[in-house]
Amino acid sequence: MSLNTTEVIGFCDQVNQLMQDNKVLLKGEGVDVENWIPEITTLKNDAVTKDAEKDAAKALSKTKTKDADTARNAAYKKASARLDAVISALGKSTPAGKEASRLRSSLNPKAKKTTSNQNNS
Repeated sequence: MSLNTTEVIGFCDQVNQLMQDNKVLLKGEGVDVENWIPEITTLKNDAVTKDAEKDAAKALSKTKTKDADTARNAAYKKASARLDAVISALGKSTPAGKEASRLRSSLNPKAKKTTSNQNNS
């Protein structure tokens, strides 16, 4: 269904109002809408509640994504800085220093670029 919550709420309210306004006429035609009005109201209210919960979850998801990105970037930045200190202490040209240098260069270049870009945000 491609209707948004506002459209469905309005539709439900209009249907309920139509049934309320024509309750006697409908009953004369063999259609008793007495229980239909509260039924639609309950379903409408449930849709409103669920939509609000969805919006809250969406907002929380954005916050959690930002928190996860921040934590991941902090971990990379700290490990990278520590690696620089290790390379400096070992010497870039020593076998151990070269091995340490390869740790960072072994990362996916695209991933490093993304992490670096997020650090600049």
